[in-house]
Order: sequence, then C-alpha cells, then structure tokens
Amino acid sequence: MIPRIMFSPDAFTIGRMSTTRLAVRVDPGNRNHHLWNNHGTWWVHYTLHLPDSTKQRVRASLGTADVRQARAWRDRLMATAIRRVV
Repeated sequence: MIPRIMFSPDAFTIGRMSTTRLAVRVDPGNRNHHLWNNHGTWWVHYTLHLPDSTKQRVRASLGTADVRQARAWRDRLMATAIRRVV
C-alpha cells in the first residue's frame, strides 16, 4: 500500500480530472521510468495536461529506498491516475 502521508491529494486528482489528459510515455527498456533516486529516497514524477492548456508537473516522494517497492508504488499510482482520467 502506498503511504498516504507521502502524497498530497493533488498527486492523484485534479478538480477537473475528467477533462484532464494524461500523456504517458514509457521506455520499455527502462524499468525505472517516472522514477528517480534523490539521495537514497525514490521519487515519482509525471505531467498532467489540463483543459486550460496548462500542465501540472506532479512530483512526490515514495518514501522508500527500495527500488522494487518504488516500482510497485509507481505502478499503482499510474493505474489510479489512468482510471481517474479515462
């Protein structure tokens, strides 16, 4: 389970999410897509394209040093974002 304390509600939802576009580009050769390690802690980042032609960059600490756990949390976060946009 993703620790909720690490994410602001904005990391998952935007007020007008049904009209927000999520554009996801994934490099199949990079198992750590959308992740980066900042001094031992894994973070996730992605961009939401909003209906008013602006973008919102979402960056959130996953609060773990374990890359396998970070990948699992990233996958759940992306799945949640996709379900909320579609």
